[in-house]
Amino acid sequence: MTKCLLFFSSLCLLAFVAFSSTSPCQNPRNSNRQVFDTLGRGINPRSNYRIASSLGGVLSGHVYLGHIPNSGASCPDGVFKYNSDGQRGTPLRFIEHSCRGQPPLIYENQDINIQFVGSRNCDNFVNWKVGEYNATLEASLFGTRGGTIGRADSSWFKIVRAERGYHLLNCPGPFVCPNCALNQCRVVWVIVLDGRRRLALATRQTPSQGLRFPLSVYFVRA
Repeated sequence: MTKCLLFFSSLCLLAFVAFSSTSPCQNPRNSNRQVFDTLGRGINPRSNYRIASSLGGVLSGHVYLGHIPNSGASCPDGVFKYNSDGQRGTPLRFIEHSCRGQPPLIYENQDINIQFVGSRNCDNFVNWKVGEYNATLEASLFGTRGGTIGRADSSWFKIVRAERGYHLLNCPGPFVCPNCALNQCRVVWVIVLDGRRRLALATRQTPSQGLRFPLSVYFVRA
């Protein structure tokens, strides 16, 4: 009887080790403060949301997936923002890298990837990716080419509270710097290029650069 118990205990231990080694749970979350949607519900990584500017007026508008002019891509490949609240943005998900409880929730200062959903036959053009720095624009534009969810080659983000809603931060990520302070992250901005508003990492506004501003957002359940 004792041998049987030991045998089954060993099987349980092996199963636990195997599950732990394949689990997406990689590192503990850095904050106990949940991120909430516009109805006061915790953001769930299994649900879809839309990102809306919380700034109002001429700075309002939802974030959407659109075609980058002259990119030659067969699918929408850029991260844009509408000029007003009249149009709904593209649904997306926040995919966490850190340990999650039950039910799963997104927390502030937690490493996440951002992924558009519902783009048919375009699965390779849905993950948010920060592009190369453009010296002329003094900015790095956001696209959806390249990067693998949960891997070092993807772009990593964090959500932190802002005066109105939340800021999205682009950060080094858990592979490069698992314990980086927020001062090593950069706030996501909006810049106007060819008459359209695009998400980017940018420097402070100067007259020659036209309209650009740090983006504050709300999250709307899709």
